[in-house]
Amino acid sequence: MDPFSRDAWKQQWDAFVSAPFIIFPPLAVVAFIVWWFRGRIDEAVAAGLREQIKAFETRLQLADDKAARANEIKEDVVGQFNTLKLEVAAKVANGDLTGRVVRLEAAIEKLSAANNAVRSAIGVAAGASAVTGISGPLSNTPLPSSAAQAEIISKWWK
Repeated sequence: MDPFSRDAWKQQWDAFVSAPFIIFPPLAVVAFIVWWFRGRIDEAVAAGLREQIKAFETRLQLADDKAARANEIKEDVVGQFNTLKLEVAAKVANGDLTGRVVRLEAAIEKLSAANNAVRSAIGVAAGASAVTGISGPLSNTPLPSSAAQAEIISKWWK
């Protein structure tokens, strides 16, 4: 039998129409099985997506907490820097300025560590881009200055 011939299709259609009570029950069973199987697969996919959403919400909350801590440290650094500027403007002795600079450098290191913790929490740091789908020129690099970051972003979006 040639499946591409018009006569073969006509013969199959005549057989289908002449015996509906024989053909419809197996078709109904097959349709029910396909419907049930599709529903089971959709449920599993939806459950997996709900779990991913929960994981991302947890990661977002962690990143939010770390970002709040980084902002506190940033405010401390800004305050120390402003104090240093005032002391320099007031021409305070070099010994006093040296101590202030050392404390400011330590605060900047703390700020850098806090910013890296935030990046790690949102999944941009080392290797997490494969898991989250986040990738780009800033995905595995240390935090650049805001001017350098703006330049990189402007080149990336062109």
